[in-house]
Amino acid sequence: MVEGCSCSGSGILEKDGKLYECVCALLKRRAASMPPFIRTAELRPEHTAHKLHTQVKKSLYVLATWQDMKAIVKAVMICHMNLFVRVTSDNDILHAYVGAMSKKNKGENEATFETVGDFVGPPDLVIVRLNALTRPNKAAAGALEEAMVCRTDQDKPTWLVSDMERPFTENSPAYSGSLWDLMEVCGKVRIAPVLPRNLPTGVFDLEPVETAPDPAPKKATPAPERSQKRSKPQSEQEDDLSVYGVGIKKSKGSFGRGDD
Repeated sequence: MVEGCSCSGSGILEKDGKLYECVCALLKRRAASMPPFIRTAELRPEHTAHKLHTQVKKSLYVLATWQDMKAIVKAVMICHMNLFVRVTSDNDILHAYVGAMSKKNKGENEATFETVGDFVGPPDLVIVRLNALTRPNKAAAGALEEAMVCRTDQDKPTWLVSDMERPFTENSPAYSGSLWDLMEVCGKVRIAPVLPRNLPTGVFDLEPVETAPDPAPKKATPAPERSQKRSKPQSEQEDDLSVYGVGIKKSKGSFGRGDD
């Protein structure tokens, strides 16, 4: 239940004999439609005040940190409740392109996407994170280009997001000359970093933790010397064997020949 809500947690308001959905229920329903990484993004006033909220009907090439972009997308989805937004990446589009998300690889109750058009066609706004694909793939550029053409043919906007920390360049796996020509048509937007870079979102002002000093190394104690067994003298060995008899003495003569 949000502040100022009068539905007492039911999510329904009655006015003039009619039932209406309360704002708190609407926000919960909108939050449930967000991907987890968008729903948990930290939102600051700079994100909600950004002019990108008014550009949801235009195709854009956005250069920003991914932490800030997630927060702006969250604000866009809250401000435009009736807008169907899909946040995806060049890696997901490649999977749809090569058939990794086909019906034969999915269960009966799971969502399936037969083509790139089925994947990127229905949403009102598609936000594509570039460079999510890190391994080389010859089909990556063609898959992303097909997605762009599909959106352009339907006259639907697409936001292509290039992370400042890993920008989309000629060395990117999904880059091609024809794809770059399609990107040149899009408007260019650069968002100044708001959240700290290279830090987990929501972690600030960490106090140093004192650790105990390492204990002094223990001195190695020498191993006790083992007493060596004293071998018996030859005379003592003979005395020990004497109890078993003297045995048979070897003959000094040659074998097989008698005495002359």
